[in-house]
Amino acid sequence: MLQENYASYTRGIAVVRPVESRHTLLNRLAGEEETPREYASFIAHDFKNKRVAEINCGPGHIANYFTRSDLPFETSPAFFRPEVLLKYKADTTKYRLTDRTLSCRGTWSLQTYDINEAGQVHTYLIYLSRLPYEEQLHWKSYNEPPKASISKRAFTSDFQGRWSSEYDPLPSLKRLIAKITDDGLAWWNKRPGALVERTHYPATASADEWGNEILNLDQLVIEGFNKKALRTAAAQLGHSADPKLGSLKLIEQCLIGLGLEAEAALAATKPFHELHFLRSRAKGHASDDEAVELKRKTLADHGSYRKHLQQLCTELDEGMKVILDAFSGLPTVSRRLRALLDVASSRQQPFGLTSEWSRRAHHLVPSCRSGARLTCAKRWVVLLD
Repeated sequence: MLQENYASYTRGIAVVRPVESRHTLLNRLAGEEETPREYASFIAHDFKNKRVAEINCGPGHIANYFTRSDLPFETSPAFFRPEVLLKYKADTTKYRLTDRTLSCRGTWSLQTYDINEAGQVHTYLIYLSRLPYEEQLHWKSYNEPPKASISKRAFTSDFQGRWSSEYDPLPSLKRLIAKITDDGLAWWNKRPGALVERTHYPATASADEWGNEILNLDQLVIEGFNKKALRTAAAQLGHSADPKLGSLKLIEQCLIGLGLEAEAALAATKPFHELHFLRSRAKGHASDDEAVELKRKTLADHGSYRKHLQQLCTELDEGMKVILDAFSGLPTVSRRLRALLDVASSRQQPFGLTSEWSRRAHHLVPSCRSGARLTCAKRWVVLLD
């Protein structure tokens, strides 16, 4: 095409033929498969017929709620040893594992799964049927009879159709970190999305898996604190800017500078110190005897690695809220700090503060305890960036 006194254009068309035949494409549109799919059988809880039996997950062997038959429901749960998840945790490039879903990038997905009180992974026959047959066989190799019912969270969301209000500390901690990141706070380094995704509870009794999750959690939380910004804030609050101090000690100094007693500041950062200590011991900086003793004590105190990390995440979540509230002056700091001190110490008395700051704080948050008012008032003068 010519355009006078301007330019000429050429338009070309390339015809791309489909790789598959017309017959194959039409069959697929009609929902017909040229090669019949294979489906594995799983030991499952057939709650419709009140039995535990081996059930094929393919069409014609299970039915939905609207079909009148004696066939098991599609939502009959099957249970698995927790080791079934290790394959997916080991390859985070290929697989995406969340606390309730699993997918292989660009190919297949398991719509939902959960872990019950007995530590078993469970999902439903209908979702297993949608996996490739090779993947079904992987799950079948870990299949076992149920040792407990499905989790409360799964029952609430999958059968009652309601959002579960059950507190789960690790997702709560991740949401708090996402909020801190979105707010662009200077004392926090943005965490990579891949790191957030690969941080989970241990699913098995493997000490190596526990050590890996401790490492992931440390990288997610401890390495998120910005030492430079915290050192600047500590100096502005009249405390040491010693370059040798780490981020956790700097946080303690900032909290003290904001009006907390040293005991309260130490209580707030205690779980962070514990996490960092565990990382150094669980991932290679301890002798064989120390590592064995640490693992033995962890199991003796908590019963499983999963329960240990749940407890640690609970304390980290609460500690992070205390730090965030203290740095931003949120009034809810009074409740959280009071609860924290009640656990950390039997001594019940207000935090120390000067009379000048007490008067200024009273005008800002008159309903708060004196120490909390101090925190709320001083936030107007501390600069964290």
